[in-house]
Amino acid sequence: ILSILSGQAKSFTPLTILTKEELLGNYSFPLKVRLFLKSNNRRWNKKNVFFSWDDYYNIHNSYWNKCQSHILFSTLSQDDTAKIHERAKSMGITMNSYITTAFLAADSTKRMIGIPVSIRKDNNQSMTNLTSGIQLCYKYNHSKSFASNAQAVHKKIYSCLNSPMQGFILPFVASLSPSLL
Repeated sequence: ILSILSGQAKSFTPLTILTKEELLGNYSFPLKVRLFLKSNNRRWNKKNVFFSWDDYYNIHNSYWNKCQSHILFSTLSQDDTAKIHERAKSMGITMNSYITTAFLAADSTKRMIGIPVSIRKDNNQSMTNLTSGIQLCYKYNHSKSFASNAQAVHKKIYSCLNSPMQGFILPFVASLSPSLL
């Protein structure tokens, strides 16, 4: 829709509904995960529990009564974006790694950061939930340069992306009993 509004020609992308089997592909869960899924799905299905909208509403309220989010919003100018791109390129890292490192530098504690990852194939740009995620645990080392920290973060990100566990989240969720979701 946004592409069309920006003046691009309208194009048609056929709707593809991914099945559990397509999400799994050649991926095979480790034995412990398979046993966990089998055991928990069996126990859950025996209970024959289904959630109502009121249940979801109460879960949502309970979560937000205990958790807080702080969102900082900022827009970079074209010049700032170009500078970050050049700096990241000179360090041999991506802009994503550069910006992630900048956030880590602002906090001296070890942080677990979740990074969304697209698992789209064939340049699929349709509106659908084809995201997964990786977790990065890192503490910024102020005795090292920003570039050294950024390269270490970049290496950790790509280690996660190339891990056999990458793409674990959606197949795992797809393997849970539907009434549990």
